[in-house]
Amino acid sequence: MLLGAGGYFYYQNVYLVNYKVKSVINLVNADEIDEAYQVYEDILLKGTDKSSVKAIKKINGKLISEVEIRVDKYIENAIDYNTANNRIQDLKSFESLKNDLKSNQQRLDKFKKSKDAYENANKLRDNKEYENAIIKYKEVIVEDTENYASSADKIQLSIKEMLDYVLNNSERLFVEKKYEEAYKETKRLDEFYPNNATIKTKQDAYLQALYKENSIQVDRNISSKQYDDAITILKRTKEYFKDDLELIKKITEVEALKQKAIEEEKIRKEKRKKELLAQATSKYDDMTRLTTIVPKGYSATYVNISGRINLESRIRIVKDGSAAFTVIAGFQQDDWVFTDKIIFNIDGELFDWEVAFGDRQSQVNYGNIAEWVTRHSFDKNELIDQMQKVANGKSVKMRFDGSQGHRDHVVTESEKSNMKLMIELYTYYDNLDDFLIETGVEST
Repeated sequence: MLLGAGGYFYYQNVYLVNYKVKSVINLVNADEIDEAYQVYEDILLKGTDKSSVKAIKKINGKLISEVEIRVDKYIENAIDYNTANNRIQDLKSFESLKNDLKSNQQRLDKFKKSKDAYENANKLRDNKEYENAIIKYKEVIVEDTENYASSADKIQLSIKEMLDYVLNNSERLFVEKKYEEAYKETKRLDEFYPNNATIKTKQDAYLQALYKENSIQVDRNISSKQYDDAITILKRTKEYFKDDLELIKKITEVEALKQKAIEEEKIRKEKRKKELLAQATSKYDDMTRLTTIVPKGYSATYVNISGRINLESRIRIVKDGSAAFTVIAGFQQDDWVFTDKIIFNIDGELFDWEVAFGDRQSQVNYGNIAEWVTRHSFDKNELIDQMQKVANGKSVKMRFDGSQGHRDHVVTESEKSNMKLMIELYTYYDNLDDFLIETGVEST
């Protein structure tokens, strides 16, 4: 009777437990994770069975032990990160292992970050990026014993290597007369060599050379009336010589010269604007509150296109004083062209205007017909550049191309001269970004 009871005890507490443990562990070792988990779940469902309870506990212990061994091997550089990490990922479906897996994952990742920092630090040091290398060496953790000890040594080596490298670089920059860059290069050393007399002497020499060089450049800029550039250089120099009274005085003097130049330029522009307006005709329309400016001898009320004048420009000014530059291209003749394109040839350079049906305007007048197209600077950004080429061209030709033939025209010196006048005059007004929206009026 006792022998039979002993056999049953062995079966329940040893044989069955070992069988269930092996059935799961063998599948896990064979990387048959889904099948292993299915067997594991089946054992869990029989949780009231003593052998099942013992088996689950033993399985959990063996699985976590294997995970810990893999993490340790990774730390010892015996296996790579993926080999250790993959086993943790494989076992995530085993809910009862959740906390142990999490702690092992954290430990694994902690060491990976440390090892990666060490590896990256070595690469940065090889590339002579010493400051960044030192930062990375400092990220290596104490527990990563071998790399930590090596990092401590390499930090000191990096600091020493950086000194030679930076001083050589700064001297090269100094010889190339890049004084500010030479100074900034040596400033990299301040953190690691505070109060170093050799470095301080070099920095002072570089700054004095920069001061002298910038003073020469400032005088050149003042001579050429490039006051903004002079002020920029002076203020940049003052960043290194904050209490230099001569610099402070010089900045004040140049700012005064700049203001004087602004006032003189304002007077010059007003005078020149009056001279240009004397060569033009202006007309104010109290219904639209628009002022139209055209070359003297042209109508400010009507389009001036004729058989002789095929290109004209005008300026439209709204009530706030801002202006739009307008160009009218067209002709008068006996026959229709029904223009759908205007081609310009300026000393061999070609560009064209596509003319949509709604953009072409026309009129019948005493047996002649007139066709014309109006373009504005606010909706054709390239218009001013194109018309400057027309105004300055030696040989300027136009072709009005349409469904009923074409008309050719050689732009006259008078047309070019008037174009120059209007373009220059336009520069003395604020540009109008959106003429039509501002006024609500269609310009013609």
